[in-house]
Amino acid sequence: MRDGAIDHGVVKAKRLADLSAADPGVRAEALRWLGGNGDSVDVAAVAPLVQDPGEFDDRDHDDPPESARTPVRLVALATLAELRPPGTFTETFDRALHDDDRRVRGLAAMNASATGMLARLAIEHDRGVQFRVALALLVSDIGREEALTVLERLRTGDDHAAVAAACLLNAVSGSSPANDSTG
Repeated sequence: MRDGAIDHGVVKAKRLADLSAADPGVRAEALRWLGGNGDSVDVAAVAPLVQDPGEFDDRDHDDPPESARTPVRLVALATLAELRPPGTFTETFDRALHDDDRRVRGLAAMNASATGMLARLAIEHDRGVQFRVALALLVSDIGREEALTVLERLRTGDDHAAVAAACLLNAVSGSSPANDSTG
């Protein structure tokens, strides 16, 4: 190792140790580092943090002074999605579909099983989460028709989910927004 170079293994060992830190912000930072620098063997260390009840202030220096509390479990789910082998941990994401935090539900939707997403779609009230579930179902083998139905319903609103649904439906149908009565 050259002078001044930091050994990746040493940094990784520290980040893995940081997963058990008392400070939720330190745990979240370690998870974020692992999401970009870890590998599938780190999944065993990351997975338990999906249940982490901690929250941390996630504001940048330029953010307004109000609180920006972020759950550690949200960062853990994102890291798990990055590191897990394809097709694994779907039951973890299915459980996260029932989290009280819509950000957690939205992230879980992109990684859950089609069965879990269909069950969540039946009871989800947040239009943004509905859109994410519909998007994930649209590309799956199961649930495409349900996804199109939800997207048609969402496109009638006047929010971001409506705009996103209209764009996605236009892309799926091959039409342009200029030819669409909602565009």
